[in-house]
Amino acid sequence: MVLLLLFSLLLLAVVVVEVVVVEVVVIVVLVVAVVIVVVVVVVVVVVVVVVRVNVVVVEVVVGVVAVVVVVVVVVAVEKAVVESSNSKAFVSEMTKRNVKQLCHGVSSIT
Repeated sequence: MVLLLLFSLLLLAVVVVEVVVVEVVVIVVLVVAVVIVVVVVVVVVVVVVVVRVNVVVVEVVVGVVAVVVVVVVVVAVEKAVVESSNSKAFVSEMTKRNVKQLCHGVSSIT
């Protein structure tokens, strides 16, 4: 009985850690996206001020880069959110299964 309880708690802890890791990945992806956007803005300012190229050309290049960054970030976040929701569903299912196993273990002992 005690071993069954310990095993159930260990399994639940592993699943919860997996969900937390997926949510941390979402945060890291968002932070990386913000850093990329800041770097692009700084590069554009440096290019416009130092090199003094045509502003229209820079705006077009920045627009294209911004669209690509936004698409990549949206796809990455969507994938991470889907994985997170799948993990939460898995946690719910495993919790139900662990409770059933514990109830069965208790009833078989008594």
